[in-house]
Amino acid sequence: MQVLRRYLLAGYDVELLSPRGNGGSRFLREFLAEIREHGQAAVLLPDVGDERPVPSVLLAALADQGRTIPNTTVSSPTELAAHMERAFGSRPLTLVVDGPQALTPLLQAAIALYRASAQLQIVLLCDRENTAPERAPQAVTVPLPTLTLEELGAVLNGVCGAPLDAGTLSRVYAKSAGLVKLAVAIAEVGVIEGNLKLVDGLWVAARDLWSPRLLPMVRSYAQGAGPEDADALEAIAVAGLVSAADAVSLIGADRVERLERQQLIAVEATGTRHWVTVNPPILGEMFRHGRSPMRLARVGAQIEEVTAKPVEALTPIDTRVRIGRIDPMMIRRVSEQRAVTLRTAHRAWEEHGSADAGLRYIDALVASSAPAAEALAVVALVSGLPLSSEQLARLRVWEARVLGYQKGDVRAALALLDDAGDRGRALGEYRGLVVAARMRLAADLDVIPVDAETQLADAVDLPLLVRQELRTELVAVHYARGHLAAASAGIAELRQWSQDRVGHRARVYDALVDLGAGRAEAATRTVSQGFEDAKDELDGTMMRAYTYVLFLLVLSRGQSLGIARVNELFTALGTVPVFPQNAHLGVRVCGLVSVNGSVEEIQGLVRELGSVPLSAGTLPGTSRAWAEAKLAATTGEVSVAAKLCWEDALDLRRRGGALAAAHSAVRSLEYRYDETRAEQLSGWLEGIDSEPFRAILDYLRARSRGHAAGVREVIQLLAAVGQIGHAMQAYRDLSRLQDVRNDHQLAADISAERDAFSSALESSGMDLLQMVATEAKLTRREEEVARLIAAGLTNRQIQEELVLSIRTVENHVHRLMRKLRVSSRQEVVDAVRGWVGEAAGEPA
Repeated sequence: MQVLRRYLLAGYDVELLSPRGNGGSRFLREFLAEIREHGQAAVLLPDVGDERPVPSVLLAALADQGRTIPNTTVSSPTELAAHMERAFGSRPLTLVVDGPQALTPLLQAAIALYRASAQLQIVLLCDRENTAPERAPQAVTVPLPTLTLEELGAVLNGVCGAPLDAGTLSRVYAKSAGLVKLAVAIAEVGVIEGNLKLVDGLWVAARDLWSPRLLPMVRSYAQGAGPEDADALEAIAVAGLVSAADAVSLIGADRVERLERQQLIAVEATGTRHWVTVNPPILGEMFRHGRSPMRLARVGAQIEEVTAKPVEALTPIDTRVRIGRIDPMMIRRVSEQRAVTLRTAHRAWEEHGSADAGLRYIDALVASSAPAAEALAVVALVSGLPLSSEQLARLRVWEARVLGYQKGDVRAALALLDDAGDRGRALGEYRGLVVAARMRLAADLDVIPVDAETQLADAVDLPLLVRQELRTELVAVHYARGHLAAASAGIAELRQWSQDRVGHRARVYDALVDLGAGRAEAATRTVSQGFEDAKDELDGTMMRAYTYVLFLLVLSRGQSLGIARVNELFTALGTVPVFPQNAHLGVRVCGLVSVNGSVEEIQGLVRELGSVPLSAGTLPGTSRAWAEAKLAATTGEVSVAAKLCWEDALDLRRRGGALAAAHSAVRSLEYRYDETRAEQLSGWLEGIDSEPFRAILDYLRARSRGHAAGVREVIQLLAAVGQIGHAMQAYRDLSRLQDVRNDHQLAADISAERDAFSSALESSGMDLLQMVATEAKLTRREEEVARLIAAGLTNRQIQEELVLSIRTVENHVHRLMRKLRVSSRQEVVDAVRGWVGEAAGEPA
């Protein structure tokens, strides 16, 4: 409002551009009150469909000033201008006009005459550029921005009486394109029709938010389109999202331009490509829902003829890992399923009192994190029953898990799983179940035995259940030691034994092996499908396991999360499980490492992690040292961070977790490079078949030596093995090396390479977590400005440092803050500190 007032005081007319449904009319009324508070004369000409030569509202305003005039008596602009001058001529007059239709030809002519003797300014609300202000002596165009996501959330909170949960709010915002009237209608109709449910004080989308009741409002957005334009709009709507080239082939270039001018389609750039969608998006839903299946099929066939044509294009590198949001409804269903399982098992145990019923009840008690004493009491009762060798083996396994994982008595748990002598013979052919459980417990809580592979060897005459348990645990040991080829072969055997249908745990290791071997896309597919399957089965344990792997993918690609999203995910984890525990700890550690927050926020997360009663495992990302190192680096203690990670690597090597040790060693070298440690890591990697580690080590070595050619050579390899974050960091490091700075042609070539690489980094468009590798989206100049902000420089100091105009600096700051999705300079500082390979305060 202050901007508009300053323009009016300077003598300008203002064309206020605002899309329909953006709350422009309400803004005008608030602005009118603001003007009148300052003692200025102002008249609001609303959009009421008044077709008379002189708007009746203006006649009423003249009457208020003692100039009562029947509308029929005003026959000329001169007469109307004279009446206006006598009524308002003693002070400036502002006409606040809601739409160009209120500026009738007679009124426009009268305004021109009035201005010859008195001051008059116009504020004209338009949904697109209008010719009326062009006839003014001075005129400017001021856009009225749409509400931000947070602002819209506050509005909907007031309308609905409770806030919308984050996922639902994002859906409403996306469907409405941020237009407040549409968003309010979507939310209110959703509440009335039950598409939005109140869960734990939040409105949560239970079904699709489209409703036929929205038709009158949504249809009005396309009312200006003729029949041919409407058909073209329908084609774009059915296509959903098409490239600009396909849109031109589908409906023609002229129609694309016309629809864009009418704001019925939006054209957005992503990298080197442009995409076309219907605007607002819910208008596209109207076309898709409001047409017959036969018509949709016909339009779909026309689209297929265009989009199925082969086109030459860059193969985009997907830079984002998206974790499906676990909404409150899903959490509740998982909890309810667990409670039902526990009640059913308890009832069966009470009714039958059999060994099988008792074992199922113990399983359910552990899954629901019941007190250890309660589970051990049932163990004691079951142990007094006649037991088969399989039942005895399963009973020992569950008792050991309660002792080791829940009570923390690892020695007693391992002793219970000792299969030597008569204890082993009593288990018969099911002895392998106890062996597999002992190896798993040792890997999670103690030290992997040197002869683990020998102990886990199976025989063809063993029951299939035993062979599968032994082989799955052998895969886990191979992975922990970094023998990825052997682990992959073991998973292939498991598939053969079960007609290509392996259990969730084997699928988790399949994804981990692919990630470790540099097959990031395969890992993403495996874990995404696994997560969906676990969600369908309401298996909270495996949903947590897949989320852990996805967080490892997030870290490998150099992505970062906002503090709000991390807290939301931690809340979704729920209480600490009795068994298994590694995934829970892994999600917390990796989530904390990936967070983009302030020092205080990270300190809070580290304190919370310290209160979680879990022991570090031998899987990557399950060590608290990573979180402590993140905090140390954020506070500027980079040497401390490097030391923490290196000591963690040594401890993991001692425990048999060679692959996890390599992860920690790499993080140590990223914080502070040390040639002695790098040589030691190089020796470790000789026993680990993982290309990503070798590529990262080559990059870190070349960077530390200032070897530009070496850094340049390894970039494509880093990208090929899924290390997108390291590849982007390598480009940044390369541009700062002295050899590159001294060679202008080399610097230009590298800059062009980086721009091409950055432009190829595109998202696949899946709407899940929306974790964005923001550093890949900043231009070089924006990145430079961001780093200067992080160094504490003001805009004026940045202007002097970069020899730019202050306006250019302000534009760079605005764009980079929008791309980073932050609203303050401190958040820019935190974002810069969260970039891959960067540490705050202390130079590497």
